[in-house]
Amino acid sequence: MKRTLFTSMLALAAVCSTPGWAAPNLCAKGETVFFSCPVRGGKLVSLCGNIGNGKDSGDAGPWLQYRFGRPGAVELGYPAAKQASLARFKGEHVLSHLADAEMTSESVSFVSGGIGYRIESTMPESQKLFQGVSIGDPRKFDLPVPATPRASYPDLVIPCTAKADTSGFFELIEQLGE
Repeated sequence: MKRTLFTSMLALAAVCSTPGWAAPNLCAKGETVFFSCPVRGGKLVSLCGNIGNGKDSGDAGPWLQYRFGRPGAVELGYPAAKQASLARFKGEHVLSHLADAEMTSESVSFVSGGIGYRIESTMPESQKLFQGVSIGDPRKFDLPVPATPRASYPDLVIPCTAKADTSGFFELIEQLGE
């Protein structure tokens, strides 16, 4: 069992953090790319920011922003203000045991416009990596519901169409978990 867990974690780390490799992203020069991948329609999903890992984070202090769209045409940037933005995100590492199977999942979640978003990299024991964004009811992601809940929520899963750049993702999750 422990050997299987170790093998899964090693495979996830190897697949997700190949040195020198970078996916296209929506981050500006000087920003850290924590997660980025292409999705349907030629668009990108990126987590950009600076968590104070030795680089100058400027006046905003440590910050994080989710971006969705195309380079030069970001459709959703959350939150709009960088200052104190880390508190709006939740990082989570989950190791699940279901019957004889194990699953490792790393995710960053947030609520925008009353809708929950989860950016994730999940490796089930089957070794078929899932990376992408899930969008829906915030309760589904163990996030707070706004004072006035929506009548209905989208229920979407947007998979990455190619391997995600997760070179800073695991460090970010540790930072958000503190």
